[in-house]
Amino acid sequence: MRRCFFRNNKKLGAFFLTLGSLIILALIMPPIFWCFALGAALILIGICMLRR
Repeated sequence: MRRCFFRNNKKLGAFFLTLGSLIILALIMPPIFWCFALGAALILIGICMLRR
């Protein structure tokens, strides 16, 4: 019996944790927060891409 069809369960867990957090935040945060969150996410993605 296969445990999971994903090879790296840590990445999948982090993805689900982030997705759940964003859904909960979407219910309570004002729209201006999402502009800030998008900018912060783009900066973090850029840093991660430069490190590789």
